[in-house]
Amino acid sequence: GNVHIKTANAGNDGVSGSMLLSTGTAKNGTTGNISIATGPSLNGSSGSIEIAIGLSSVGDGGSVHIKSGSSSSDASNGGNLDLEAGSGTDSRNGAGGNVTIKA
Repeated sequence: GNVHIKTANAGNDGVSGSMLLSTGTAKNGTTGNISIATGPSLNGSSGSIEIAIGLSSVGDGGSVHIKSGSSSSDASNGGNLDLEAGSGTDSRNGAGGNVTIKA
């Protein structure tokens, strides 16, 4: 089935609501992970994940910010940021996906 999570429309003069998906904090342990994934498909195409900013007809367009974790510990490293296109496993017709970055 489908699951839809949406804030209310703002109307003519308001601001539509914000959404926050967050794990809790940890003092001595590790905080939780957030995973967003589509399920696999045996005989069809797997689903896509889209992150998109809505059109602004008057003001500036919204931004997308992706940042890996930082560390303030002397012996620890910051988190990695990996972008990886999917591979194609059919040796006759399959090809790996592209990574495209546009300004």
